[in-house]
Amino acid sequence: MKELFRVLKPKAEIEIAVWNKNSKKFKNSPKERYVKWRDKGERYYYLFDEEEIHNLFKKEGFKIKKKFKPQRNIIFIAQKPIS
Repeated sequence: MKELFRVLKPKAEIEIAVWNKNSKKFKNSPKERYVKWRDKGERYYYLFDEEEIHNLFKKEGFKIKKKFKPQRNIIFIAQKPIS
């Protein structure tokens, strides 16, 4: 998160999509897991709940500009603060 904060210019907007822990696909899954991915082995997934990801961005001073109804992914648009 800190790296993202540094590279964005002040007032820049970013669209974020993360896996939703509460979706039907991941409902009873642990927050951290590996998922088979085609013929390339396994992929690491971290599953967020909506409050957790929003709190991470708010903690860094981002303003949540728009939220989309969470389904398989949690998607929102955030804006970096001026300072």
